[in-house]
Order: sequence, then structure tokens, then C-alpha cells
Amino acid sequence: MNRNFSAYLDIIRLLAAGFVFYAHSNVRFLIPSPLPLAEFAHSAVTVFFVLSGYVVAFVADQRESSLSSYTASRASRILSLSVLAVLLTPLLDMVGREIRPELYAANIPSDYWFIRVMASLLFLCEIWTISITTFSNIPYWSLNYEVWYYVLFGMYLFTPHNKKWMVIMIIGFALGPKIILLLPCWLAGVFAYRCKAIDQWSSWAAFLLWLVTVFAFIFYHYFDLMRAFGDFLLLHGGEWLHTQLHHSRYFAADWLLAIIISINFLAARRILTLLADPAHGLTKLLGKMGSLSYALYIMHFPLLYFWAAILGQHNPGWGWYTMVMLATFLSILSFGFFGEWLRVHLRGYFTYVFNRYDGLFSSFLIRSPINVV
Repeated sequence: MNRNFSAYLDIIRLLAAGFVFYAHSNVRFLIPSPLPLAEFAHSAVTVFFVLSGYVVAFVADQRESSLSSYTASRASRILSLSVLAVLLTPLLDMVGREIRPELYAANIPSDYWFIRVMASLLFLCEIWTISITTFSNIPYWSLNYEVWYYVLFGMYLFTPHNKKWMVIMIIGFALGPKIILLLPCWLAGVFAYRCKAIDQWSSWAAFLLWLVTVFAFIFYHYFDLMRAFGDFLLLHGGEWLHTQLHHSRYFAADWLLAIIISINFLAARRILTLLADPAHGLTKLLGKMGSLSYALYIMHFPLLYFWAAILGQHNPGWGWYTMVMLATFLSILSFGFFGEWLRVHLRGYFTYVFNRYDGLFSSFLIRSPINVV
């Protein structure tokens, strides 16, 4: 991948994770007035889905040519932080709830802890009409989508042609409509990686297309198309459907946003390949910062509540807000650096185990070629 474009994706990843952190800090016990644009946090998840599809398609094409390497990479990436997040969140909630129970009373569940932990560890919180919240870790819901997109894409790549679609259909049926409804957002990233047509465009044409996508992104949020579709679904689909779809209730608007983002990636890739490579130190720094976005996303919410409780009761305001946000961010950095260290070791372990039993995998799964559009 071109170093300029890799840096671009790292910046997008950081901005999306940072925006979710900002949006979820929009609580009245920290700040008296609502924060601007905070209602658009869901859009950042769509950005993550498209970005994830693009990156996974790239590494599967360029680096992970076997089931064992693909599985080791995906498993080490997710499990390096997900297990710790699931186990740590209820402990943080327990301490915070003991100190300031009023912070957790409104919308933070604490019951059925065994079911919540097991469903979260197995990424089964969002199958069919089930919606299980991982205690205060509300953003964890998206991992219950993304992990299964890894699985479905892996089945597409490595399952023999005569079994491929049957296996995918069986898994899709087991997952249910909510997860499948947002699959096109993830696949938009795969399409953006595989589509090479724009790579032949002139730099000016690509830049104009990139500008169009930026304005389309702005107009999408200016007219609040996500809420508009949610209201349309509620009106014509009924309250039951609107409620049961939960995080997927904006699916058609999410598809539109995913198309805008994927075209933006296509245009940016063409533009950035024509520029001189940035300094190696800069791209390396952005890469390390981008790798911490996973920790920022997956742990900010429980840590935000935890530090608000631990640091004592203060009047809402910018000073108090800054103090809690800083403590949360520093905790996330520690969590993220540990996760990156653990990811490297987990990948080595998984690679060793999968390679040892590679013959077993190869007996029923083979790699299928990746065709470029």
C-alpha cells in the first residue's frame, strides 16, 4: 500500500475513534450543554466498517495467503483487547457504581452478568433479535458485527467453490438480519480496495471526485439522513421492527454513507499515489497512533464513567470535563500499548498452532483467487 494512502487511512481511523470518544463524552454530569455534532457518532462506526473491509481485503490479498495466517492475524487483533475489555468493564462498573451509583442508574446494566460476559466473549450479543449490552461498554456492539464479517470473508476466500456459498448462507442465517444488514458497509471497503478503475484517472479528476465525496459527507449529515431513514422505518415498518433492528435500524442510510466513504478512498488513493512519499518517521508515528484507535474505541466509555466516579463529584463544566477526559485518555494509552504488545505475541502463538495443524485446515479449506474488479 502506498505510504501516503496508508497515512491517510491512519488519520481517518484516528479521527473516527476520536470522534466517537468525543460524542460519548456528551453527558450532562460532565458538561452542562450538549456538544455540537455529538449525535452523529453512529456515522463513525460506518467509517470503521468501510475502513476495516478495505484493510482486511488488502492484507488478505498481499500478506495473508492462507487460512492459518488470515485467522492468526484477525484473531490476535481482536482478542488482544476484546477479552480484557469484556472482563475489565464489569469490574470498573462495580467500583464506579459503589462510589457514584447515580451515574450508572439510568442506562448502564449490571444484571445477568454471566450471560453478558459469555455473549460478549463469543460475539453473540447482536444475533437475530438479541441485543445484549456489555455493561457500560456500549460501543462493543460493533465488534459483534465486525468479527462475523471477518469470518464470512474468510469463508469466501478459503472455502472450496462447491461449498462456499452454502457455508456463507448457513452462517448468515445463524447470525440473523441485523448483522447481515450492515454487511454491505463492510463490503464497500472490500470493493474500494479491489476497484482499480479510478487509478487511471487524472489527478484533477480524482481530486474533483474526492471533493464531491467530502461535500456529500457534509450534506448527508446536514440533512440528517440517518435519522430521516430511522423515522421512515418507524413510520412504515412499525415500532416493533424499528426496535428489534436496534443498531441496524439506519441500514439504508448507512449503505449510502458507506458508498460515499468508499468512493472517497478510491479518489484519495489515486491522488496520494502521485505525491512524494512522506517521511518514514511520520508514517511510522501515524501507524502507531492508528493502531491505538482500537483501544480508544473499545474502552473509552467504561473508563469515562469510571474516572468520573473515582475523581469525585464536581459541578459540570469545562475544567471537570477536561480532567475526566484526560484521565480516561491516559488510561486508554496504557491499555492500547499493552494490547499492541499482546497482539504481537498472540499472533506468534496462533501462527505456531495453526501451522502445526495446517494439514487439517487444508483438508477441507483451500484458497480461492481474489479477482480484481
